Amino acid sequence: MKPVSVTSVRNKLTLLVGAFLGAFLLFGGVAGWALSAVKVGGPYYSRIVQSKDLIADVLPPPEYLIESYLVALQLKDATGSDERQALVESLKKLRTDYDDRHTFWEKDLPESPLRVALLEKSHTAAQRFFAVLDQEYIPAVFRGDSARLKVVATTSLKASYQEHRSAVDTVVSLATQRYQSDETTALVVVRFAVLALAVLSLVMLAVMGVLTWRASLSIMKEVIHQTQDLERTHLELHEAFTQLGEVATRVKHDAEQVAHTGFQLDTAVAATNEAMVSVAGSMGEVAKAVEQVAGLSANLAASCSEQEAGTAEALSALEVMLTTTERVSTASGHQQAMARSVGHEMDAAAQAVQ
Repeated sequence: MKPVSVTSVRNKLTLLVGAFLGAFLLFGGVAGWALSAVKVGGPYYSRIVQSKDLIADVLPPPEYLIESYLVALQLKDATGSDERQALVESLKKLRTDYDDRHTFWEKDLPESPLRVALLEKSHTAAQRFFAVLDQEYIPAVFRGDSARLKVVATTSLKASYQEHRSAVDTVVSLATQRYQSDETTALVVVRFAVLALAVLSLVMLAVMGVLTWRASLSIMKEVIHQTQDLERTHLELHEAFTQLGEVATRVKHDAEQVAHTGFQLDTAVAATNEAMVSVAGSMGEVAKAVEQVAGLSANLAASCSEQEAGTAEALSALEVMLTTTERVSTASGHQQAMARSVGHEMDAAAQAVQ
């Protein structure tokens, strides 16, 4: 098994932490670039504001009655019926556009002085302007009453338009103030957000650095501990295998001793068998001697009457009996010696087996 390299683990951890920090810095850089590009006062914001200002400069605003007032003055100077009808239709369309935008701002604009100026003061003047058009000015146009047109155009129509224009100027002033205030607030918020992101990034980097350092130390300690445990286990296994080899050697030696003891036991058994055969032979001789003694006793009993004549024969028989007795005694001693030898050999075999 290949041992764990502490240096290799440290290098891998350093590479991992470096990759994480690099990715975090890259993310912070991209986020900062995107924020600076779309923030209030940034390049994209400036282009959007410029486009809206350009549209406002070239197109008449539908919530402002300047175009309606201009068409009304043109209607006063129209000569043909078709021209007058076209101008009247244009006035109707301008009023529809005004009503649509008024409905929109009525729903979208929050409660503020700007809402009061636009939806109350300006709208009240506009309603009076359209009422003069519908009730006095346009009927005089279709009647061909030029004198009445001049009077209405220079009095009530002009007065209602000027009132509306004054209210619109107030709306423009309030909207400009709100726009500038909102832009300033947005710039402050953006600056604070950028600063907060920078500080938060530094704090996160510091915290991540500390946590990574502590985690690296913990991992390194654990790796070192595991390596030491593996080394100790390796030494213990080596010692166990060494002891196992010694046990195997002893077992082999004991097996050889057992084999040798078995050989000795076989020899002792063979000697015992020989001794038993010898004892059996001796017992046969003893039996024969007993038979001879019995025979002699019978002869002695039969020849009691002839005692004197057979004294010599009795003495001879007695000598034979003594000789036989000595032989039996000798055989018994030999048998006892053989038994003791067999006992010693059995004890030696038992000790060898133990």
